[in-house]
Amino acid sequence: MATRRVYLTFTLKSEESVPRRKLVMSSVDRLNFESTRLRVVASSHLRLRNGSDVQSNASAKPSKSNKSDIMDYRDTLPAVMVNRKEISLWSILKSCVGKDLTKMTFPVVMNEPISIIQRLSEYMEYCFLLDKAARSDNPVERLELICGFMTSALSSNWMRTAKPFNPILGETFELVRPDMGFKYLGEQVSHHPPVTAFHVEGPGYEFHGSIMPGLSFWGKSVDVTPKGTLVVDLKKYNETYSWQNIHCFIHNILMGELWMELHGHMNIVCNKSEMHAAMTFKEAGWYSKDLHFVEGQILQGKKLVRIVYGSWVKGMYSCTPEAYENFKNDSKTKTKILNELKAEANKTLNENAGMPVLNYNFKIPNQRTLWEADEKLLNAKDYYNFSLFTMALNQLPKDHKKILPPTDSRMRPDQRLFENGKIQEAENEKVRIETKQRNRKPDEIKPLWFRFQRMPTTGKEDWVFNKDYWKRDWSKCPDLF
Repeated sequence: MATRRVYLTFTLKSEESVPRRKLVMSSVDRLNFESTRLRVVASSHLRLRNGSDVQSNASAKPSKSNKSDIMDYRDTLPAVMVNRKEISLWSILKSCVGKDLTKMTFPVVMNEPISIIQRLSEYMEYCFLLDKAARSDNPVERLELICGFMTSALSSNWMRTAKPFNPILGETFELVRPDMGFKYLGEQVSHHPPVTAFHVEGPGYEFHGSIMPGLSFWGKSVDVTPKGTLVVDLKKYNETYSWQNIHCFIHNILMGELWMELHGHMNIVCNKSEMHAAMTFKEAGWYSKDLHFVEGQILQGKKLVRIVYGSWVKGMYSCTPEAYENFKNDSKTKTKILNELKAEANKTLNENAGMPVLNYNFKIPNQRTLWEADEKLLNAKDYYNFSLFTMALNQLPKDHKKILPPTDSRMRPDQRLFENGKIQEAENEKVRIETKQRNRKPDEIKPLWFRFQRMPTTGKEDWVFNKDYWKRDWSKCPDLF
């Protein structure tokens, strides 16, 4: 078979004068996805760990399709982030102590220019882990990769302290990424309580769930609790893996440098075997010793077969239980490596709100790298700390307007105005849209693409995708915006 090449170029010509990266590659049929994740980096915005510039690069297997396609994703936003230093957070939050913030109304300047439905699609930034799990014939490796995917799905939260737009009941978001091999659909299926359901289809897997975000203010910190069950189905092995999300805490809300952490326990269970994983997200503790550290045990029944460890911010690794125990007991080697990691982390203190960010790569002999985070964009602080993947979520090319439903998050005028830096106009539109929602009859809008029913894989009730969305019949879509 002749080899088809992939070309990467960068362009500064685009609508609204927003720079984009242009990717020319073979197309992939939406129903027959390639299992290869094409990773592209923008050299003008990325930097290696040693501070040198990254050279443009891309790699992928050639597609079996004979057609060509052009993917053109932006790598910045039309306007920089609003300066919140002039905003009195205390005047906004003083009446909210101990309350659920999801029921409160906040000014638009507290937001970031994507909706909660769009933010959930960020779970897929490192979807190559699901691709690998769907192809692995080793049950331990499959669970290992699921553990890696679970932590990678949380990595986009780092330094993201702005609030996503609350979706309107019936609002949707579609994300089709042939270059990454998946298609995503999310819908706001409930308003009281707020619930977002989503479904992802990829090569050999499905990933789905529903999230009811909880947001509580406790005077100095905010507790973010995304309640709900997340599920991965691996078709080849007829396996289902499920887990609950972890708590996120944002500290120093009113004064000092904002910083965040995830901590708590999580169990990942496979429905077809005795395989399960017990994950622990460590609390920072004194001197931030364990900040962002994640440690997990993979068990087959009661037998410990693998250890996973690392950082939900930087990356995850795995090794045998014996190798991990030897590392912990070798105080000389352990101290040397931890000192090296701390020295590296201290170089980026100013970039990380004054908090050290260790990658916890212990370099244990024969360890396996599950995933490592892409470097942050150099201009990330100016753009809500978005990743390259996130930058493109609210992008709306002209040809997309013709195929998307009127309920898609990209059609929201308040969110679009806010992205373009038109703050007062965005605030006015936000108030109008929220008032329009409050004035509707209670049963006027019902979910179109998800049904609340018992899931065949887990036996539990949840919002299940009916797959009618991809027929693209928008005749029943409500006027939301």
